[in-house]
Amino acid sequence: MSVTEAPAETLLYFAYGSNMSSLRLQHATRAPSAMPVGPASVSGYRLAFHKASIDGSGKADCEHTGDLTDRVFGGLFRVPVADIAALDKAEGASGTKAGYRRTEVVVDTDSGPAKAVTYVATNKQPDLLPYPWYIQHVLVGAREFGLPAEYIVAIQRRATQSDPKPSRPTEELSIYATPLLRREVPGDAQAIHELTMLTFEDVPHSVHTEHFIVDQLRIAGALSVSLVVEVHGKLVGHVAVSPVTISDGSSGWYGLGPISVSPAYQRQGIGTLLMNGAISALRAAKASGCVLLGDPTYYQRFSFLGCPELVLPGVPAAYFQALSLADSRPQGTVSYHKAFDATE
Repeated sequence: MSVTEAPAETLLYFAYGSNMSSLRLQHATRAPSAMPVGPASVSGYRLAFHKASIDGSGKADCEHTGDLTDRVFGGLFRVPVADIAALDKAEGASGTKAGYRRTEVVVDTDSGPAKAVTYVATNKQPDLLPYPWYIQHVLVGAREFGLPAEYIVAIQRRATQSDPKPSRPTEELSIYATPLLRREVPGDAQAIHELTMLTFEDVPHSVHTEHFIVDQLRIAGALSVSLVVEVHGKLVGHVAVSPVTISDGSSGWYGLGPISVSPAYQRQGIGTLLMNGAISALRAAKASGCVLLGDPTYYQRFSFLGCPELVLPGVPAAYFQALSLADSRPQGTVSYHKAFDATE
């Protein structure tokens, strides 16, 4: 079934503000059965944060301009009709003091145009600013749907105002306390660069070029797998996987690393989440196997073992390990992508 075909008893819903975050939209008070479909956009509208909220801040609005060069990006969900009344209530689109109005728009998707419902502001105050926690909800959703990097940066740069209720940011962002594993999306690159640099800053065996390696792998299109972990909407972990070559001509092998976890989040299962995610992604891609360089005591829990038949020049054999994901049993010298020579 294509995006343009919503199943019976469901509606396509175009979210462009905080509801782009699946965790927020799927809250019991909103649309718990909503299912993400993919990114979408609508032309002739602009993103504003002037919808007057009862908490004293500005919330997002998809404001009609009629200028086809204006475009609002967002996420498309399939929402059961049974959830719409609750969503109307949560959005303030029902009752005598409604601040939003539910309307229909035609959005552009990878599968073509589609009719969807969305909410537009009816109570606007141009001088209002959003709270930082609200922008964080929007950013989580924007990254989740892989919206354009420049669009995400523009949201990050929005002016905000402090929330006068000190406990509200923690309450609002508590839904992100559970680590979220996801693929890298446009807009993550700088955060990954900074995280990788921070992770290896005080590691004795590091030559402190890991962040440059990841940058160059991305530029070369050689990030076969790039996964991140978010906690409270903050990127705290990353793993890179790139292709390697083996002198005997064996194909389908990859190198795992660098893998980075923020020092403040180490020994909390983030690394395990990244490792299992990377291995699962390689299995799904029908990879032949994977190699890595690291502490054998740690990586053997993921079934990586020393492999005398594979050699990485200049590296002690005990620290170079392999995981076969097929019947492939290669023998020879392993070479990583040239990005691993990056120094800047």
